[in-house]
Amino acid sequence: ESSDTDVTVDILSSVLQVYMFAGDYEEAVSVSKRIRAAVRSDKQTLKLLGDGHTIYNYMIRAYCEVDQITEALRVVEEMRSLQLHATSETYQILVQTMSSIRSYDGLKLVVALANVDYNMVDVEADSKSAIRPLPLTTEYYNALIEAFGRVAEPAKALQVWEIMRQRGVRPNNLTATLLIDTCGWNERVHWDEDMLAEATFVYRDIPEDHVYTGMPLFHLHYLANTLEQLKQSGLKFSLANYCHVLEALIRAGFLETALDMMISRYETKQAYEMWTEKSRVLRKPPKRQTLSSFFSMFRSTTTEEDVDADADADIDAEHEAEKRVQVAKFMDEFSIDIPLCQRTVDTVFGMIAAVRGQCAQGSNVEPENMPFVQRASQNLLERLELQEQRLDEFLRRHHPELLPNSRQGM
Repeated sequence: ESSDTDVTVDILSSVLQVYMFAGDYEEAVSVSKRIRAAVRSDKQTLKLLGDGHTIYNYMIRAYCEVDQITEALRVVEEMRSLQLHATSETYQILVQTMSSIRSYDGLKLVVALANVDYNMVDVEADSKSAIRPLPLTTEYYNALIEAFGRVAEPAKALQVWEIMRQRGVRPNNLTATLLIDTCGWNERVHWDEDMLAEATFVYRDIPEDHVYTGMPLFHLHYLANTLEQLKQSGLKFSLANYCHVLEALIRAGFLETALDMMISRYETKQAYEMWTEKSRVLRKPPKRQTLSSFFSMFRSTTTEEDVDADADADIDAEHEAEKRVQVAKFMDEFSIDIPLCQRTVDTVFGMIAAVRGQCAQGSNVEPENMPFVQRASQNLLERLELQEQRLDEFLRRHHPELLPNSRQGM
């Protein structure tokens, strides 16, 4: 026969689950307090909780949902005292909580606790009974990547990906989404609370004035390598992943690269070369005023040697500019074929409109809060218009069914 206390703990664990599924976290916390008190008074009641890990994770989440984070950490300590080892979900809950309040110190604490459990090995036990490392899941690492993005630590988010690779943790499409975002526009603080793999900027309700926030620091040079690593891991990119790649490229000013990945393989050679030449002209840096040409304005006559010197100086300046442009071509050694479909087409048109709208704000065509790569790019508005025209003409000629309704009558 069961005692009254036993029955109470058994019932309370069921009630806790009901409140958690209903989203009534205040009542869940109240029930959690009673369960914890019962277990403290008699540790044998822990056996009546069924899956103790699940119940304690429920309690931790309940405390986090009502902003009692310190109490949630106490529950983790109680788990340790009861020899109930924390799970990957335990730390995922805590990481997501620290992410939501953007607490870098709290995040470091949770990561340290998770690493302790991951590296915990009982050296005195034999190989059969030895404690195995905590199996941290893909969901935990995804939460960690997003959390480091929220606290403006993109470099650490990319380090998490390296740890995943070293530990043999397989990524999923949400991993790819978060990594692409980190490479493309990190330190943007207006993340959705529910970051879904299929939700891209164009399909999220983010005000235009929030498109560019935070410091203009990019890690776009990691994108090609990251995509290659994801591909080597066996991950099949989702349509949302391709949309995020397009967003990252267009935000950073790589308009031509984005369009090339999506439609260049369908264009005729003549059409491709025509658009490429037009793009090259717009991206060509303006001629710099050289000292020789400056002083020549004050001369009454100009010798043939002066003309040759000016021409050589201009050529040298153009060569130096071309070298800088070559540095920016980070995708030269890697390219992906982005599917041509309604979502990718809408993403491109949406991002072009968003960047154009940001450029139009204020009297400055290229405002200071725009990312550095875009601020430094040449003729951004003209390039936006050119690539928009390129896509529009291509769709009207080859795939009119993909042309957005808003452009049908244009």
